Amino acid sequence: MVGLENETMDEIINTYRFCLELIDINPNVDIAGPFIFRLYPGSLIYDRLVNFYNVNNPETLDEWIIFLKEEISFTKIPWTPNKFQRNNHIIQIYFDLASIRSKNKIKTFKNLIYHIIIKTAKIRIKYFGFSFPFEYWLLTWYLSRQTQK
Repeated sequence: MVGLENETMDEIINTYRFCLELIDINPNVDIAGPFIFRLYPGSLIYDRLVNFYNVNNPETLDEWIIFLKEEISFTKIPWTPNKFQRNNHIIQIYFDLASIRSKNKIKTFKNLIYHIIIKTAKIRIKYFGFSFPFEYWLLTWYLSRQTQK
């Protein structure tokens, strides 16, 4: 889990890198996450964080559904470093891409594209650089074209 109060950017980066190292060590390992901490009512730190950081969370069940469905909860985490707040959504996407283990040989153009995107995602997670995510845009474009067919 990442995104806890008082967690430094270095600690967040090391968590993502550690998870990728586990995958490299054992390709059969199944890693669920790292998940981004979400603030839920009833949790032990909810009242303290809401009051200290002046967080306005939803009040009704319908508002909570929208809040979680649209992943607004990933952008309302003021107790985390600014760099993490700006990039946390794309970091998660890149980690998911980087953790894909492909057994496909590079025989088709499609497999080549996936191979490049997975390798690039691993490099982005390793060096934690997420500016100009061209391969993410390329993948999004490619997948949108596939659904139109």
